[in-house]
Amino acid sequence: MDDEGPGPDECLAPTRMLDADHAEIAAAAARITAGARDDGQRAVKLHDFVRDEVLFGWAPGFDRYRASEVLRDRIGFCNTKSTLFAALLRAARIPARLHCATITRKLLTGLIKPPQPYVDHAFVEAWLGGGWVGVDSYNVDRTLHARALARCRAKGLSVGYGVHARGTPIWDGQRPAFSQYLDDGSVPELSDEDFGSFMDLEDFKATGRGRNAENLAARIGIRLLTRAANRRVEALRHASAR
Repeated sequence: MDDEGPGPDECLAPTRMLDADHAEIAAAAARITAGARDDGQRAVKLHDFVRDEVLFGWAPGFDRYRASEVLRDRIGFCNTKSTLFAALLRAARIPARLHCATITRKLLTGLIKPPQPYVDHAFVEAWLGGGWVGVDSYNVDRTLHARALARCRAKGLSVGYGVHARGTPIWDGQRPAFSQYLDDGSVPELSDEDFGSFMDLEDFKATGRGRNAENLAARIGIRLLTRAANRRVEALRHASAR
């Protein structure tokens, strides 16, 4: 990963959104990582918790949630699950930051159709083994990932239903792993801009470069869209595995 952006020492500190010092975040990080022998194992345990215990979907406030609020509500998508994962990593004394880029709305085919062709996407970079390791394989819980992958294959889609057909929900704590932002060239239109690395989502939004609309009308529209999208997510999650 690119070394530009905040460094590992900065990326241990809590922020307003990455409230790693919140009592519930600190307690969760300690509980989840119990028994882990090193940072890699701690990071994987936290990754798997965010992947499977925080179900993929959209809460009413979209991406305005602090990590402690995502932990409380147990629902999230790329931006909010990244907020939680980064905060848990910092609470476990593993430097973490958010990397922001655009991603094609085609990734969400079958679930929701945003009005713009590209939307903001965040993934986490964790400082492990002396370098930044990018990962978003925590974004889609394993049950939904399996159903989404099967649906993509049946329809001949390279991306859709919240997943990249070549992506993975598994991470080893050492190498990059992506279930959505797999920029391997197989989907040329996957992204049209890489914004770089930031302390948190607020830090990114302050640049004014984001694609997601922030006005009140857009927020109301998003709430209506995501309500229907969550119903589609649940239907897919509970669909037959065949």
